[in-house]
Amino acid sequence: MKHFVIKWAGALAFLLIAGIGPGGYAAHARELSATVLGAVARPGEYAFQKGDRLSSLIERAGGYMDNAFLRGATLTRDSARERNRKALDNAISLLEEHAFAARVDEDRIRELLDGLRKLPPVTRLPIRLSHPRLLKWTEDDLPLEDGDSLTIPARNGKVTVTGEVANGDSSIPLPYDAKTRFEDYVRMAGGLTGNADPDHAYLLKADGTAAPLDHGPVRWNAGRARWEISALVDGEPSIEPGDTIVVPVKPGRSSPARGIRDLPRLLMEIHALTGVRVDPP
Repeated sequence: MKHFVIKWAGALAFLLIAGIGPGGYAAHARELSATVLGAVARPGEYAFQKGDRLSSLIERAGGYMDNAFLRGATLTRDSARERNRKALDNAISLLEEHAFAARVDEDRIRELLDGLRKLPPVTRLPIRLSHPRLLKWTEDDLPLEDGDSLTIPARNGKVTVTGEVANGDSSIPLPYDAKTRFEDYVRMAGGLTGNADPDHAYLLKADGTAAPLDHGPVRWNAGRARWEISALVDGEPSIEPGDTIVVPVKPGRSSPARGIRDLPRLLMEIHALTGVRVDPP
């Protein structure tokens, strides 16, 4: 009996040293946690269990504030880096394929491609939020991952214009008005520069996705990481509070970029995936 007690005491000591408690779980096992920032009642870091979803995180944070701008919400997570890296590599490969098919200046194109491959992808994941009761168990109610950071901005009532506008290189915030068109925002930003390419202007939406403002036959859907036929999706994107209007540079007459198919849309996609606006060579 004494021998048995000694053995049991030794085994218990081993379990305590290893951090294994009576329930069979490692006492030192790291808790899963996610952070909520912005326009919620109780911003902060919350522990969660595997299988919990966005709706439960929002409920634990006390729900949305009255000024929450749900269409601008973003989810940052580590696994999004790999997803966006693949999408970025695909866009660069298409750019390379179209460039060499057009037989443009290979040295200048290779320099551009080398620079693009060094850009790190964002870790942001596009999401669509609604009231937690309506969000629950829909395809938008994503399962949480450890380290997730959900940011829900407040409505700011501004539209930003950047790129080739006459008021300088800095981004220009302007008051939002539902009746104000693209041309009006550009005029309020000082008008276009001589290098502007308004036909390929695009929106960086508040959630980080990108949408062309032209009437082209196809558009890039960053949320689904694919090209879509414009006629098969809902109309042209509307300019909303929190959006950024980007007016890109028009390739010069001697630029090798002039012969590259889909160049403006590919550069728009790269901007959304990296947060870096890239001018054509």
